[in-house]
Amino acid sequence: MPEILDHERAADVAELLHDARLVTITGMAGVGKTRLAREVARSAGLPAFGLDLTECRAPGMLPQAVAGVLGLARYTDLPPAEALARTLLNRSALLVLDTCEHLTVACAELAAYLLDAAPGLRILATSRRTLSVEGERVLRLGPLRAEYSVRLLMRRAAAYGAVLPDYMAARICAYLDGDPLSIELAARRLRHMSGKRLSERLSMPGERFTLLTDGPTEPLRHHTLRAAIGWSHELCTREERLLWARLSAFPAEFAAGQAELLFPGGARPADLAAASVLLATADGRYLLPLGHREYGADWLAQLG
Repeated sequence: MPEILDHERAADVAELLHDARLVTITGMAGVGKTRLAREVARSAGLPAFGLDLTECRAPGMLPQAVAGVLGLARYTDLPPAEALARTLLNRSALLVLDTCEHLTVACAELAAYLLDAAPGLRILATSRRTLSVEGERVLRLGPLRAEYSVRLLMRRAAAYGAVLPDYMAARICAYLDGDPLSIELAARRLRHMSGKRLSERLSMPGERFTLLTDGPTEPLRHHTLRAAIGWSHELCTREERLLWARLSAFPAEFAAGQAELLFPGGARPADLAAASVLLATADGRYLLPLGHREYGADWLAQLG
């Protein structure tokens, strides 16, 4: 069933790319942005070039990093951005820029430049924040629905040799946030722990960060849930971090007006929603996912 969902989401992105030349997939930590982008690239029907920008920390090195993926050593006498523009000028291609959130300004500038120079180019970006480029279309990935989460956990647990009945999978998923990363980390924990014990431990505040570890080492921030959420925290401004910590006191959905009345000045809930920290509900309210709430509570405790 999760594979069907991936296929449906990929079709949505492909439709957006048909109408717009720049599409950005956004969403909270571990929600599956990279996986979806790769699925889209595989079925795009265009030559696709992908680049994970996790290790590209200097904005000025972005054009060179992209040029390296396209093998543009023959253009060593040209600035990398110009070499890219010349190479892509008369080509139809899809460029995938994965993990742009720490380089949003540089990615926005390069995307605008290349799209203007190369009419046949389309760009698919993944980022916890949008690039805010003219003509950009955005697909926001939300958490998996409960039934998808349960099925995914049961399947991943089985892959690790753990038999998990649906009622126990549902109990565990109630303490997760519907993101594939948390589900994968929980499934790995079931190699050494019963479903009942995992459920009990997850119900204890703060235990998720002790339990949801031992994930993939690439990218390193997905190795643990704390690292994945910490990456978002690192990219927030001081004001956004403070609001995040304060909002951890809300146990459920809340209205923007409530937060702004209690915590006037500084960042607003909309700022954290734009950073894929808060989830916006259909009725205009906000929700801080459980993992982000506990991370914020830890930060609040440190602030005193």
